[in-house]
Amino acid sequence: MSTTLDSRYRHCAAPAAAVAIAGVLTLVAPGTALAAPPMPSGYYRGNVTSAPIADTVWFGKNFTGSRVVNNTAVGWAFPGAVYRGRSVQDGAPVIVVDYSGTTVGFVRDELRADGRGRYWGRALNGSTELLRFHLTR
Repeated sequence: MSTTLDSRYRHCAAPAAAVAIAGVLTLVAPGTALAAPPMPSGYYRGNVTSAPIADTVWFGKNFTGSRVVNNTAVGWAFPGAVYRGRSVQDGAPVIVVDYSGTTVGFVRDELRADGRGRYWGRALNGSTELLRFHLTR
């Protein structure tokens, strides 16, 4: 830890916990509520970070209110519901993309905002990660 970080840690009223949110390390006191990420709106280009070959068939998502549809090599597909929820992996606040009732109903996307208008996402089957992706304007 840096000297400044050590100093801040020692002077906390309560012990602090290091929390990584979208790759940014933050000190959070126990009991501190983490804010839900802002809801995405409009079109976001997608980039699959865990399996780049998937970028040849998936290009992004278009968010309209509480709905989303994916831009794929075969056109617009895989509509889903969008709402705030908790991660099935760590309980942190996330934006959930729920594909229940579709051909990919076993998939759930969890999105976390990076604070710069972009989102990091995970596609999950239950709590098992299928892939990771990044959404940008």
